[in-house]
Amino acid sequence: MSLSRNLYKLSTALGKPAELTDELNPDWAPSVNMGYDKTLNANRMERFERKRKRLAEARVIEVLLVTFTL
Repeated sequence: MSLSRNLYKLSTALGKPAELTDELNPDWAPSVNMGYDKTLNANRMERFERKRKRLAEARVIEVLLVTFTL
């Protein structure tokens, strides 16, 4: 059995997550400040709101066109 497999079995047998600074632990994974930008979500929300407004206006225009062509 390889050394990495033995280390993996040992770490999972303990049932504890790795410490933040223990980068050599096979269970270690970065989970703080993963590089996501909160302004990105704000921009997505603004874009979503603009699209929703455009679609609502298009529906109103479509209803008016159907109403006046009958």
